[in-house]
Amino acid sequence: MAATDDIDAPDTLRGQLQRGLGRGYLAALQARRGADELLTCIAQDPRWDRQIEERAAYYAKLALELEVPVEPIATAMAGREDGYLAADVLAEMAARGREDALTALRDGLGQSGWLTALEALESAEQEHGEVFVRPEDLAAVAAREQDELRNAFSNSDLPWRRWAAKEPRLRALLEESNMAREPGPRPTTREPDTAMSTAELLSIAEPRNGVEVARVLSDRRDAASIAALVRAARADDRDERLAAYRALGSQGNTELLEHVASRLEADPGGPPHRAARPAMLRYLERLPAELTLPRARAWVGQSSGAVIAAEHILARHALPEDRALVERTLTTALDQGAIYRACSMVEALATIADPRSAPLLVSVFERIPYSWARPGVLRALVAVKTKSATELAHEALWDCEEEARELGVRHVANGRSARGRLAEMAVDRFERQPVRTAAQTRLREPI
Repeated sequence: MAATDDIDAPDTLRGQLQRGLGRGYLAALQARRGADELLTCIAQDPRWDRQIEERAAYYAKLALELEVPVEPIATAMAGREDGYLAADVLAEMAARGREDALTALRDGLGQSGWLTALEALESAEQEHGEVFVRPEDLAAVAAREQDELRNAFSNSDLPWRRWAAKEPRLRALLEESNMAREPGPRPTTREPDTAMSTAELLSIAEPRNGVEVARVLSDRRDAASIAALVRAARADDRDERLAAYRALGSQGNTELLEHVASRLEADPGGPPHRAARPAMLRYLERLPAELTLPRARAWVGQSSGAVIAAEHILARHALPEDRALVERTLTTALDQGAIYRACSMVEALATIADPRSAPLLVSVFERIPYSWARPGVLRALVAVKTKSATELAHEALWDCEEEARELGVRHVANGRSARGRLAEMAVDRFERQPVRTAAQTRLREPI
């Protein structure tokens, strides 16, 4: 995850482009400037969570509009260990017709960052339904060192078997690697049966069947079964404990409340405590708000694992009287870069739905470096019924995140200023289908 200190201020063009804000895209487009800032974003991936935040299509479209040369993007791909964003930007540019971007990716197959280039080409195939990996590209990959290829077979999700059918050397190496592994038989998972006793159901719980085991156990409300579930929740066996938490939470059973509260208060948040924490959080979330809200209010300022429970509870059950506490917590979280806590407090403000929260929510929309958070902010602004919702919805039509664009389409004021952009989105084959469909629907509404 990128450090929030590496992100420029949101009133600068680079800061807006780093966040993937629609206003940054529009500012660069209208002024026909920002190539240097854009190249910096591509070379120094600004995403707070690189696994889920979107930027590639946003940057690629702007690069095409500003006629940014491919060479510095290709250099960023080849010259850095984390050149994934640059490769994905090249792939998005190639899909939109920039042949020199496609050439740069194919040239990359013969360089040290070959696997990054190959993953970008395959991702573009899946995203756009076109063939980007040609037989000659597979031949170039097959010419790599055998150890590099064997390592790639083990550590990437690429369709090696499909490619091996087209390239003999890949096929030989893949078969050799598969034979060397000699995987043992996969353990059999026992499926839960309602005829089993509570003890038998707990004994077969494991990650692959744990949810189903808990579902069956949630119907066991007799005293003996409840006692067995409570014992399992307090015991050392992780799988039994998780199943018991799930089942008792589904029942709304409060017998574990004090036990869970004490465990969370003693939880420093380190790795040894993570396995049980999600199940305990789910347990608390299912209990009546009148039991959990008072604890959440007391926990929200703590540094223990209980603060995570407080965030989850407030996000779902916050009341109007909690607004000051939630706003204070949100402001502090944003200042400290506690991004997930900030997201939970945004949810809490949506639950409270007080128009007085609108200025703070607008500030979060502008400042937060986590683009995945912006849809939540938009939903909160819609919930508080403020004019800011329609204003930011208009900007969101150019946002980097699909969900933000879809919300923008659904909530933008249906006037002439938005119709042109909606018409573009409705027919853009590179836009995601939910956004296109939403735009087509809005266009059928009268102005």
